[in-house]
Amino acid sequence: MTEHPTPSGQDPVPPTVEALQQEIERLRMQLARKTTEADIYRETVYDMVRDKFPIDPMTEEEARELMNTPPGGETLGDIIAEFERRLED
Repeated sequence: MTEHPTPSGQDPVPPTVEALQQEIERLRMQLARKTTEADIYRETVYDMVRDKFPIDPMTEEEARELMNTPPGGETLGDIIAEFERRLED
């Protein structure tokens, strides 16, 4: 039994190569439009978030400090040493 039977009971004629190419082109244009719309919406949302939650850029000194010291104050070496002590126990 076919999924979409025709009134006459015969299978429909398969689309031509040209019809398929036209459909592909139509879908490409639709994708381009939707991509452009998504870019516009994304940028709008980013602007709204930046307006609502302004963030001052981090200074180079703050970035270095953040990279070298985790929030708890322990360095990576301290964390590794503590892990090794626990393994020995």
